[in-house]
Amino acid sequence: MRPFVLTRTYFQRLNRYISPIIATAIIVLFVRVFVADSYKIPSNSMQPTLIEGDHVLGLKIVYGIKIPFGGPYIRFFKPKRSDLVVIKRVDGNNYIKRVMALSGDTVEMNSGKLKISGKEIIRKFGTDVSKYRYIDNDSAVYREFLGKEFYSVLYSGSKRVEDLPLVKLSKDQLFLLGDNRTNSVDSRNWGPVKEDDLVAKVIFVWFSKDPVSGKIRWDRFGLIGR
Repeated sequence: MRPFVLTRTYFQRLNRYISPIIATAIIVLFVRVFVADSYKIPSNSMQPTLIEGDHVLGLKIVYGIKIPFGGPYIRFFKPKRSDLVVIKRVDGNNYIKRVMALSGDTVEMNSGKLKISGKEIIRKFGTDVSKYRYIDNDSAVYREFLGKEFYSVLYSGSKRVEDLPLVKLSKDQLFLLGDNRTNSVDSRNWGPVKEDDLVAKVIFVWFSKDPVSGKIRWDRFGLIGR
């Protein structure tokens, strides 16, 4: 009987360590699939708001829950203009862009001027010096106003914003732009995206590391999408 007792005691002790690990793994998996996840910024297409090396927290549950393995999309809230969102494209990659227009809107750009449903979006030269810290010298920061919301956008002095013919959004479509208007691949290239492509809403920068020097950029911790 003694060997059996020893074996049972061994498995009891092992279970004490394994059970919490399994439970923690299940909770982490549930949170990452349905509630929130971290996303790394791989380029400067969202300058000056987000820069290469930033890590942001995206809340998935804000817009709803996508049931895995072909299940339905249970939607809680609709995206709003100016939201910073994570979308998954057909290439399987995640992209972070800003929602500029919703279903039923029209979008057009002429000589760098953006119009949503025929109304020109107000843009004023920025005065926030901190926004210039990580951008190229030939670029300028502007504050853009979309309805009651505002955020910063970037225009390069050496690049021209291509004109965009009038685009009409159909039901459940979104038009997304990068805040770096002269250096971003977005709906100007892809066309409108589906609301079902939404993955999460970006909340804030929780970590940032310079990809060249490897230094942690403490001043970027906690920044939100403006």
